[in-house]
Amino acid sequence: MRHRLLAASSLFAAAMLGVGATPTLASAQTHADLVWSQLKKAYEVVNPQGFSSRNYIIGRMNDDASDSWTFTLSKGTEYKIVGACDKDCDDLDVEVLEDGNSIEKDVLTDDHPVVGFSAKKTVVYTIKVTMASCKADPCFFGFALFQK
Repeated sequence: MRHRLLAASSLFAAAMLGVGATPTLASAQTHADLVWSQLKKAYEVVNPQGFSSRNYIIGRMNDDASDSWTFTLSKGTEYKIVGACDKDCDDLDVEVLEDGNSIEKDVLTDDHPVVGFSAKKTVVYTIKVTMASCKADPCFFGFALFQK
């Protein structure tokens, strides 16, 4: 029975990996791991400053693409958003919007944006991330939302 299970597992693994699929899966994992590692380092920097983690987002985007996420943030709470990008990304931007109006942003030409602000009221805020420069679509990115 154990021999059949091992043989079935081997066949399943071979079918899942397939020719050509392994580098793509491994590459995606490597890029995502790089982004996650940068976000963990950001936590190590901001945690001694009194910040705790609120949310982490990791994804991928093509060059010049944008995406947005909404969060209800609390009045009087200080927030810090730290972005991270894979090795194919040259420029990642982050912007915070309240009621559609930009209240804070980091649009410097770099791949590690940092935005800090205090919520003036408890409402839904939008965090917009833009992949300003990606050399090899798609680029993996992430951001961490910290609060204090």
